[in-house]
Amino acid sequence: MPETLTTGPFVVPAVTPGTNEPPITLLVVLSNPTSQWKSVTVYANTCPSSRGVPACEAPLPNSPLAITIPPGTCNLLNFSGYEAGDTLRVTIEGDIAKEAGEVEVSIVGRTSSGVHEPTMHFSHQHFLSIPAH
Repeated sequence: MPETLTTGPFVVPAVTPGTNEPPITLLVVLSNPTSQWKSVTVYANTCPSSRGVPACEAPLPNSPLAITIPPGTCNLLNFSGYEAGDTLRVTIEGDIAKEAGEVEVSIVGRTSSGVHEPTMHFSHQHFLSIPAH
């Protein structure tokens, strides 16, 4: 049964280990391991650190993004428009489920030089199931 999954809120670090740069791109990887076309909507929201208590309600540019994924393929979405110290939250709804069998998702933050930020990595198993968006 399809669900809505979320990362929960997380903070963008100021510097990625081994670099002197913050992550500037949020990559959302979607995989459809099934034999059917699947559709999901990805919400990437932010609360700028300058706003005080974060609510994570402001969408990043290009969010929400609805996508249909052919059987047996993957798709990579890029989100930007946030800064170090901002709080982000990614939510996916549609043909997705916590216990595989539908679209699988993972996300990671990446610097301009292509280094991945480990504290911004969420594999499918780390997402939380929540009521519909």
